[in-house]
Amino acid sequence: MSPFQWSWLQLRWRRFDGWLVLACVIVLLGLAQLLDPRRPPEVDTTFLDWLGQHLQGGLGIALVQVYRLSGVGFTAVLVLSALIYLLIKRWWNDLRLLATASAGILVIIDLWLKPLFDRARPHEKLLHVDGRSFPSGHAAGSITFYFAMVAILAAHHPRWRGPLTLAAGLWVALVWLSTLFARAHWPTDLVAGGAVGLAWLTVCLAIWRGQRLSPLPQGRVSAGFALPWMSSIAPYGLDQLRGLRSAPALNPEQRAQLRAQLSPLVARCAWFTIGVMAPSAAAAVQALRSAEMALGWSPIATVEAGSADSEAAGTVFLKANQRTGTALLRQEAGLGEGLLITGHNPEDPSLEDTWGPLPLDLFA
Repeated sequence: MSPFQWSWLQLRWRRFDGWLVLACVIVLLGLAQLLDPRRPPEVDTTFLDWLGQHLQGGLGIALVQVYRLSGVGFTAVLVLSALIYLLIKRWWNDLRLLATASAGILVIIDLWLKPLFDRARPHEKLLHVDGRSFPSGHAAGSITFYFAMVAILAAHHPRWRGPLTLAAGLWVALVWLSTLFARAHWPTDLVAGGAVGLAWLTVCLAIWRGQRLSPLPQGRVSAGFALPWMSSIAPYGLDQLRGLRSAPALNPEQRAQLRAQLSPLVARCAWFTIGVMAPSAAAAVQALRSAEMALGWSPIATVEAGSADSEAAGTVFLKANQRTGTALLRQEAGLGEGLLITGHNPEDPSLEDTWGPLPLDLFA
């Protein structure tokens, strides 16, 4: 990931995110060139007619109900419920992501793009639908909201990522199909809306990742994405550490938050393995001893030298195992810096997890 910093935010793009946004913009502009005020493209009319002929009876009735269910009223309740849930959980960065993604796509579609292109909806609609047609807010909003929620929930529950992605993809596909069957939009409206939604979601996720991976100074929340009542809150949680190469620099309040979150999770496990990435052997051993003392663990008496000794300089990795009562210290170049704790519970493996990288001075 490459960080691109401005004074009020930090974007963290994945390798192909920039190309993806560019491709979405090209798709939108390319489809815009097909728009004709006098008549829609032939592919639009042909596809809608084909759907009307082949999706009849109970399936057609069900699709109309799906379109009604996915309408503005239901979606507004769903978004509001999700925001309240994130507020209750105090997942502030996730709350900013969902609020920004949801509100932003409404502005982009309804206030900017639809008035710009001013395209009429299809004739012979099965339901009464007002407003302009291109690009589709239904398509853009469904991608933005549902996949933002997938990213949020998967960050806190990594094992859910696959099922959540599949469920969101199937539901979005069903919403798109119902929109076409109800003749609420032309197919090119949906493709354009999907491109806009995907581009905006990609930008929002880049901002979200930047804020997750870069802890904020004490008493400050990113001004560009803060709500007024959040201005004095700077939380930091264990889930924000996942995937980092090195532990972030945290203020005392944030370190206290991590220790408070870690304590009940550690209490559920029977024994632990500890990995320490440190700039020197002395620093690695000190971090291990501090963790043992703070967490009430019996000290591991034996620290064996693999390719390093206790006086060695340079980056090292220390691997300690409570079950065997030993720790191995070795020199290793190219490491990050931090403490990794893995909890083990043979009776209930669902309680097992790895936390970190934690700051080396977390327990000092």
